[in-house]
Amino acid sequence: MSDACLAKLYKDTQGAVDELRNNQKVDIVIVLAHAGTDPSTPANGESYKLAQNVTGIDLILSGHTHLLVPRQTAMNIKTGNQVIITEPGAYGENVTKITLTIDKSSKVLYGGTDVIPINNTIAADPAMQRVVDSAIKYLETVEDVPGKNSFLKRSISEILGQPVIYNGTLGSL
Repeated sequence: MSDACLAKLYKDTQGAVDELRNNQKVDIVIVLAHAGTDPSTPANGESYKLAQNVTGIDLILSGHTHLLVPRQTAMNIKTGNQVIITEPGAYGENVTKITLTIDKSSKVLYGGTDVIPINNTIAADPAMQRVVDSAIKYLETVEDVPGKNSFLKRSISEILGQPVIYNGTLGSL
């Protein structure tokens, strides 16, 4: 990213952070950034540079590089405050849980980072599972044209170039 682009990014982000801190009186500013992190050379990462150059950010959650970065810190060059940077990895394979505490002077204290892998050992939320099951059932069984296959069965058959069998078990397609 060019120096001119970075300068504009810092200016625009600083304006948003100032609005949050000064006018909306928020206690914590968390930036969700489609920016990079670099575990081997943190100072090269876009999130690190953002943390160094924009005051008032407490935490940056990144995602551009698809790397698992449990925790980095960058010192803001204007305030000396540490900014936490983390990235949970690629394609929703993990969720990062970050524990923060705010002390009486509104200082954000880091409490720890847990990386939670998302896989089939995670119990589903029952209400959300009902929504997902309903969507799957609809896609697998409801005919988009009366007397024809379901949308999903027809689509999979077209992709594979051969008929697929729906055995009636939810999720089998």
